[in-house]
Amino acid sequence: MSQLSTGLSDHETRGAQGDQRSSPPPVLADYLTEHDLADQLGLTVRTLQRWRSLRCGPAWTKAMRRPMYSRAAVRKWLQGQEQQPIRSRGPMRNSK
Repeated sequence: MSQLSTGLSDHETRGAQGDQRSSPPPVLADYLTEHDLADQLGLTVRTLQRWRSLRCGPAWTKAMRRPMYSRAAVRKWLQGQEQQPIRSRGPMRNSK
């Protein structure tokens, strides 16, 4: 099958044929790499690395010698970052 007929790149074609390196194992399907999470949050990988060293940011685990973030832990962390709007104290008054 050629790439033109399938619309898939050579890398994607190999992945479809069972190359395990192209996609995470099913057990890690609910986890994000630090690169994936950085992309989704609009951060740099270095920021996530710094957060881990400071023990802040979303919870993470090490799998295959790499930091991985569960989607559930990221959602929980994001919910914990929610801020309530500051209530207005009424209209500002000019002091004379």
